[in-house]
Amino acid sequence: MPKSRHGSPPSGKLDRFAEGNVLHLTNPEKFQNTTIIPGARYIPANRSTSYGATGYFSGYVFRADENPPEIIFKKGIVKHSPVVSMSQVEVIAGATSTGSRWDLSICTHVCAQAAAMHDEICGFDELLGYIYLLDAMDISGYTVFTHRSTGPMAKRFPIMQEIDEVNFMHGIPNTSVIGAVSDVEPSWFCPLQFHWDQEPKELWLTVNTDYQGGIEGAREVVDLFNASEAEEDAR
Repeated sequence: MPKSRHGSPPSGKLDRFAEGNVLHLTNPEKFQNTTIIPGARYIPANRSTSYGATGYFSGYVFRADENPPEIIFKKGIVKHSPVVSMSQVEVIAGATSTGSRWDLSICTHVCAQAAAMHDEICGFDELLGYIYLLDAMDISGYTVFTHRSTGPMAKRFPIMQEIDEVNFMHGIPNTSVIGAVSDVEPSWFCPLQFHWDQEPKELWLTVNTDYQGGIEGAREVVDLFNASEAEEDAR
């Protein structure tokens, strides 16, 4: 087992935070708006399609979840309830609020802090779960604006005026979970943290070794997140 940056974990305890398995995200412009990352696709629906959808998104998204990495990294993110009617699809697409999108779909966000402030995971003074970075480049979710889309967060992150949630009708496999993010550098004695009431300036990604791209694929994703506009133009 590789040696931890902060000493060794107790015997028998997996050192998930070993050197090389924790990557640094340093460009908040990207992790507070993943729609600007190269390869992401946001398609407005112009309110003319079925189910009342306003748009569709494929790209990198953040997911708030009460389950720890030991579960998510191995099992992925499982949907709570099956979708059996068109009225449920309308809920997922945000056309109606008479139902729980959290139960019917996999709710995600293009903004890391918005994920941490999701009603289902945001406690009074602490985050009641974890924040995961997902690779949804090859799948498409419904974009939804919510009560947060007209609140103070939307003033800081204008993309939220168009997209707060990105909701998927199906579960997300573990191979699409890039890892878990925290706004404090993690170690075995300082577990994953995300302070929902503070705007993060940097994030640490603890990589899921079962991610389809492996650690090298995760590094490539982080390079996309960290690249400046000038660096992108030079590529």
